[in-house]
Amino acid sequence: MMKYRIEHILATLLPAVLLQGCLDDSYNGVAPDGSSSYYAPQQFPVLLVIGTPENASSKGSGAIDYDKADPWADKPLYFYAFKRDLATSFASLSKDNIDCLVDGSKDDAGSLAGKAARKNTYDRYISWTGAERGVVYPTDYIPYDFYGYFIDDIEVSSEDIDRTDESIAIRIEIDGSQDVMSSFAELDEEQLSGQDITDKEKTDITNLAFSSFTAERNIHPTFIFDHHLTRLRFDLYPGSEEAKDVYVDSIKVYSKTKGVFTVAHKSVQRIGIDFSADTEYRPLALTEEDGSKLKEDTYHTSYEGDFDGPVYDRDKTTVGGSILAAPDSRYEVHLYFKRPTRTGHIDTYEHVFTITAPGGSFSPGMQYTVRIAVYELQSIDPTVSVEEWEYGGDAVFDEDEMWPDPQELRGKGGNGRNGNDNI
Repeated sequence: MMKYRIEHILATLLPAVLLQGCLDDSYNGVAPDGSSSYYAPQQFPVLLVIGTPENASSKGSGAIDYDKADPWADKPLYFYAFKRDLATSFASLSKDNIDCLVDGSKDDAGSLAGKAARKNTYDRYISWTGAERGVVYPTDYIPYDFYGYFIDDIEVSSEDIDRTDESIAIRIEIDGSQDVMSSFAELDEEQLSGQDITDKEKTDITNLAFSSFTAERNIHPTFIFDHHLTRLRFDLYPGSEEAKDVYVDSIKVYSKTKGVFTVAHKSVQRIGIDFSADTEYRPLALTEEDGSKLKEDTYHTSYEGDFDGPVYDRDKTTVGGSILAAPDSRYEVHLYFKRPTRTGHIDTYEHVFTITAPGGSFSPGMQYTVRIAVYELQSIDPTVSVEEWEYGGDAVFDEDEMWPDPQELRGKGGNGRNGNDNI
C-alpha cells in the first residue's frame, strides 16, 4: 500500500479548499491496479500551466513572442477537456455530463466555445475568467485530454463553432494583425522524472494523465502553444545615398483570410487551420507591433557610412511589426513608397512583387523577413530570409518574377505603378 506524507496531502489539498469549499471526501473509484487499498482520492482542482518552448524565440495584439518577459499578459485563452474514451463525444457539454469536464457552457448557457481563462501575472498558472471560477476533477481516476486555443481579438459566435463526436472547429477570419495558436497538453519527461516516482507509478501517471490521480501528485496539464499562421516582417537596407529620402507609406500582402480552425480533435495531428475553401485573396496591411496603424513619415533608411561592400551588411530599418498571413505557396506584396520634393510635392510609387518558398509553401509557425535594398523611389531589390519564430526554412522569389540586377533598375522604374493613390 502506497502512503503519502501528511504534509504533501495538505499542500496539494490547499488549492481545493480555497475553491469555495468544493472538496468531496467521497470515493467512487478504484486504484489503477484494480485494488481498493489506495488512499481515497479527493476532488482536486483542475490547475492548468502555461509552458515555454526551450528554443522559441488588440486591434490584434500582434504576434506572440516567447522571448518577451510575459508574452501572455492579458491575452484571452480558451480550454476544453474531454474524457479519454472512444465513446466520448466532443459535442457533449460540461453542464450536462462529465464526458466534458471543461468548456464554456457552465459560464454562458448554450456556449460552444472553450472555457475562458488568462495566465496569472506572477506565475505560470491560469485563472478562469468566467462565472464558474472553480473546476474540479471527478473523484474517480478518470483521465481527460486537454486542449487550448488562442484567437486574439477575432470575434466568433456559437454559430461559428461546430462540435461533433470527433472534433471542434471554429470558422474565423484573420486581418493580418492577429496571432492564432493552439495546444494539446501532454506529459513531458520532467513530470515523470521525480526521484520518488517508481516505475509502476510512472506507468499509472502515463495512463491516468490528466485526472485526480495526477493532480494529487502535483502533475497538471501544461500547454505549449503552436503558431498556425505565417509571419512576415520587413527590413529596409540602404542601397544608395538617395535612399534616405524614401519613406514607406504602407505595405500590403495579399492572402486568404477565411479559414476553419480545428481546435480539438481525437486525432491530434489534425488540429490546425484550413484555408483551402477560401478562393479570394485580400490585402493584409502591415501594422505596428501592437496591432495599431503603421506610423506615417517614420520608416526610411538613415545610413551614414560608405556604400562599398554587400548592401545587407549595412544598418537596417525594421518597418513596423509583422503581417500574420494564411500559409500559402506564394504572396503578392504591394510596397508603397513616398518621397518629398524640393517644391513640397510628394512623389509616390507602388512596387509589386511576388515571393515564394522553396519546397512548395510558406509554412505555419515560420517567420520570414523580406529584406528590401532601397536605391531610389522607383528602384529596390528585395530578397527573403528566415529567422526563428518557432522553426525556420528558406524562401526565394518567384523565378518568373526575379528582379534584374539592381544597378540596372536604377532610374528605370522597376516593377511598379507610379501615382498618388494607394489601394
